[in-house]
Amino acid sequence: MDVDHDGKVSQFKDCKLWPGHAEKWDWSTTGTRHKPGIQPADVEAMLDSIDVLILSEGMQRALGWSWRLPFARHWVGHGACPLILRASYWFL
Repeated sequence: MDVDHDGKVSQFKDCKLWPGHAEKWDWSTTGTRHKPGIQPADVEAMLDSIDVLILSEGMQRALGWSWRLPFARHWVGHGACPLILRASYWFL
């Protein structure tokens, strides 16, 4: 995936993007696998700087995320409740 961030184009196999940041996403740091899917720790650094979270299912729609409710409780505890969306890779 090519990402244009601050006038610089970077290539990523997997990446995390949020305002002011574009970085490689290394699944091994949090134990992420297709099942059970994206872990809360994968997006923890973004929590205070986003209003909307878009989670991709990946190119083959095989990447899951089963932690919606515990994750939403974390945000409510911070006084905010963002919109959480799930998207196909092809629509990003």
